[in-house]
Amino acid sequence: MTTRSVEVLYLAQEETKCYDEIIRFSEEGLSVEDIAKKVNKGKSEVQLMLSLYKMR
Repeated sequence: MTTRSVEVLYLAQEETKCYDEIIRFSEEGLSVEDIAKKVNKGKSEVQLMLSLYKMR
């Protein structure tokens, strides 16, 4: 595996963890604004992830 492949895999794993945290925080009743602060993402990005999750 190349260094670049390892970097891409690491980033994908980090984004998956972030997505899981966003879902968990939402299920715990946190607001989009609070979730965004906790995961260090913009509110729009958090809203998008939650919208995609609800479409599943």
